[in-house]
Amino acid sequence: MIGMIDGYYQNDGSYKSSLTSSPLDETRYALFSINLLEDLIQDIIYYYSITELEPVKKIYENVRDVEKTYRLIKEAK
Repeated sequence: MIGMIDGYYQNDGSYKSSLTSSPLDETRYALFSINLLEDLIQDIIYYYSITELEPVKKIYENVRDVEKTYRLIKEAK
């Protein structure tokens, strides 16, 4: 799932999967999804002792360039 979301990443730090939706809105949805998936990974590791998964070391570690994404959202306000 994270790989699929990563496929929508754009070089400006946004996520875009649709021609009609706002890139800012889609970026927010992507960040929500990444955060949710990272939480699920941690829960699976902890509660079910699944050792095949790598633990998440920091929040949003699966965002390709978190600085660009941060600036995109901050500048939109």
